Amino acid sequence: MKERTPISVPDPLLRGAPAGGTLPRAGGGFSLVELLIALTLLIGILVLLPTRFSGGVAGAGLRGTAARVAAGLRLTRSLAISRGRDQRFGLDLERRHFGTSGRDHTIVLDPAITVKMTTAESERPDAAHASIRFFPDGSSTGGRIELTRGGRGFLIAVDWLTGRITVRGENPD
Repeated sequence: MKERTPISVPDPLLRGAPAGGTLPRAGGGFSLVELLIALTLLIGILVLLPTRFSGGVAGAGLRGTAARVAAGLRLTRSLAISRGRDQRFGLDLERRHFGTSGRDHTIVLDPAITVKMTTAESERPDAAHASIRFFPDGSSTGGRIELTRGGRGFLIAVDWLTGRITVRGENPD
């Protein structure tokens, strides 16, 4: 029998490699100048964005406040129904906050937001305080809360018969 000699097959990854066995590095990537130009453009865009959309941020703060007030009204109505007794959602203009009777959590208002609340005379003990009362059957004394800032605004209305809370926005007029 003939003796077989092993045949060595070169590794395809090392084809064309120098004697040390390492491949030459590919010339891909970005130069330092290209990276600096891209960073400069990115910084320029980020500097211009806040001035372009500053009204949107202010509107978002007003929109968020309107959503929190509406959520507080809905919570107050739910508490009146579930507890079987009247609950009040009150406004304190002196301390600039809204809250539900019997709860520690209040909604603090941004000083830049103008607030107008229209409600039943019986729910307005003085000029600085007003409330909307919800009854165990879901109905309420009804009312309107207008939140405005910089020409934008939201109207939160509470229907007296059903207690339904609706939010209309940007211009309450």
